[in-house]
Amino acid sequence: KPAQQNDQAPETVKTLSFRQLKNDLWIMMKNRQMWTIGIVGALFYLPASVFLDVWGLTYLKNVYHLSPNAAAFGVSTMLAGWIFSSFAAGTLSDLFGSRKIPLLIGTFSAALVASLIMFFPGIPKVALYVLLFIFGIFCGPHHLCFTLSKENNAQAVSGTAIAFVNFLIMMGGFIFHPVVGKLLDLGWKGTFAASGAPVYAGSDYTMALTIIPIGLLIAGILTLTIKETYQKH
Repeated sequence: KPAQQNDQAPETVKTLSFRQLKNDLWIMMKNRQMWTIGIVGALFYLPASVFLDVWGLTYLKNVYHLSPNAAAFGVSTMLAGWIFSSFAAGTLSDLFGSRKIPLLIGTFSAALVASLIMFFPGIPKVALYVLLFIFGIFCGPHHLCFTLSKENNAQAVSGTAIAFVNFLIMMGGFIFHPVVGKLLDLGWKGTFAASGAPVYAGSDYTMALTIIPIGLLIAGILTLTIKETYQKH
């Protein structure tokens, strides 16, 4: 608390009963803003849940023909940009006086960079690393979705509100992982490697991962419908 409040009696923190928690959850589930924030968060998290966590290494090896070590370095470069930007996004939100502006910049810019990486596969390796780093930077404002969820609810249930949106974000990975697999199978020519694993062409990976820039564009459009909460709670 601010120094001038140190001499005041501490606030009493009460644990919510199950009935109160159930009622608060029901209020959140009826709040259209919470669902919109969760969907935006899920789509904005696609570069991590789909690319960084699962398909990034395979994509860079098959489309850009990088060695395993070079592909791993590219994925790490993107993650480094994401980490750096995560710290800066909160400060930018305060400078702009807005939660939405960094999200709008991040979603639309990340969609542009993702499109460059996926639809222009002849990019030199060094330029590819730079683009992956920039890609990660534009994904950094993702955590402002949690801030929006907190500021859309009473302070007493802010933790529950963040958990509710985080549940929706994690459901994005649960939904889109098999979607990418199905899209890969659509372009599969029926060939197998010596190990028995199916062999996909670079164009198959590009088609399947096109859901990333499309999802980012949809996330940006949906962000426009979210109510600004900066210093309004």
